[in-house]
Amino acid sequence: MLFVSHIPPALVGTDTRVFLRAIPATTSTIELIVNRTAPFRPIGRTEDSQWLQVTLDDGSSGWISNPGISDVESLPVTGVSQITPNVVLVQTDGEPLYSESGDVIQTQLAYLTPITIDARSEDNMWLHVSSVPGPAGWLRADAVSGLEAIDTLAQQTFALNVESVAADTDRVVSEEDVNGVVQSSAGGLRLRQYPSSEATILLNLPAGTRLVARGRTVDDAWLLIDILEGYSGWVSTQYIELQVSLTTIPTINDSEPVPFFIPPTPENGVAVMSGIGGGAVEIFRRGREMGNRANVFTTVGDSLTDTPYFLRQ
Repeated sequence: MLFVSHIPPALVGTDTRVFLRAIPATTSTIELIVNRTAPFRPIGRTEDSQWLQVTLDDGSSGWISNPGISDVESLPVTGVSQITPNVVLVQTDGEPLYSESGDVIQTQLAYLTPITIDARSEDNMWLHVSSVPGPAGWLRADAVSGLEAIDTLAQQTFALNVESVAADTDRVVSEEDVNGVVQSSAGGLRLRQYPSSEATILLNLPAGTRLVARGRTVDDAWLLIDILEGYSGWVSTQYIELQVSLTTIPTINDSEPVPFFIPPTPENGVAVMSGIGGGAVEIFRRGREMGNRANVFTTVGDSLTDTPYFLRQ
């Protein structure tokens, strides 16, 4: 009889890797990521044969999704299968989990943390997390994989409390503190919430933006900066022209995300995007369901890259 897996593919592994878990459950912590071609020895199974308990050549052991082996009835039943609906895996390390009111970052979720989703925001941009190693809350919908049908989730009203997480008015930044600028060739530099190219983009900095670099990652790849308007965030070091030696900037061993903010629209500001109708929204939602990422872009044949609104890292 042909074996049919009931575990969502995104929770099993990738095209070349398989996830090894501590127990036979989709909510279990992923202990190891194993090459699909790595030899293993089955030593047990769940009653429904959806999971196999295995040992690897290096002595590691745990549970994997049955890769399609039909004849496993001779193996002893050594665990109870748990396939929980609406379990997803976090795809970025340090992903912020916001409070129910949207005004506090409660914790940061590690890469491949399994979480259970029970609701979505009305615009499908946010997911409500009901089960994590910590409090419930909200995270970005495009920060997870494994959600097969977002439209089946209940809708709840959610929005970040922008007033609570806007500019840090307690931090005073003056011209005398400035120790760097955005390079002239890096207009549109992305200010991110934490030091990762997968992190939320807070705003784009024009070339020549004066800033205060007050921290750096241990690999010197990212700088924690303040700008004169009072906002903070992380930028890629390679696009900053420092006026001091990089070694004089303090190293931050455990980098944390800055509060999310949405800068106010300037008076008489340029309307960069307008006239988005319902059809465009449906296209966007359909793309999200197919796995498209909202903050990943490819430019083909664009002759307008010299504008301050052009997106850069």
